[in-house]
Amino acid sequence: MKKILTLAAVLVAALAMNAADPVMIRVDAWSQEGLTKAGDSIIASFTRDGIQVLALDTKSDDNKYNKFVAIEDKSEGWKLDDLTFTSRLKMRGKSTKDSRQIIIPVKNGDKVEIVAQSGKSSEERTFEIGTAQWDGKADTKGTEFKTPLESKLALFEYNATAEGNIYIWCPSKEVNFFAFRITSTATNIDNTAVEGKVVKTFENGQLVVIKNGVKYNATGSVIR
Repeated sequence: MKKILTLAAVLVAALAMNAADPVMIRVDAWSQEGLTKAGDSIIASFTRDGIQVLALDTKSDDNKYNKFVAIEDKSEGWKLDDLTFTSRLKMRGKSTKDSRQIIIPVKNGDKVEIVAQSGKSSEERTFEIGTAQWDGKADTKGTEFKTPLESKLALFEYNATAEGNIYIWCPSKEVNFFAFRITSTATNIDNTAVEGKVVKTFENGQLVVIKNGVKYNATGSVIR
């Protein structure tokens, strides 16, 4: 019985070892890369760390403001528990079908964590996440999250259910974003490009995965 429990523990550890470490993508890192000027900076569309921010720097008939976003720096920073952020991405208004949206590539099962706050100190605001680019219509809904007042930060979680892009938008008013963290639950074994029946066993105390007669170790490498 003890041996069975030990082998089970090894199996769990081996699979967990192959899950990708979460990476926190911080807006203050974007600021350090030269996306900002002194104070509030006006920014059109850009891509950093695989995340795309849609924005325009031209006016339109349906919006008296430019559809830009901005990165604002603050030397003393904003705090969330033991984390301090010195920059924030300001959406500068509600999203439209072609601006003020954030696009993040994900895989099925990824957990996406987002640090955000309201764009106003006296009003809680919402942002939404969907699997298609928002069309700007109020009746098109994603998963809704309510942010705290501007004086506070909160961490929000979203679980991806398919591989592709997720889209973040503000359906009514401005929200500020500070960081994004993507945690993947996929393992190298799961991602091995081999179809067919899978058998997991142990040989000489090591986890072995057999697919179509080919043996793989816990990292997904072929065993010769």
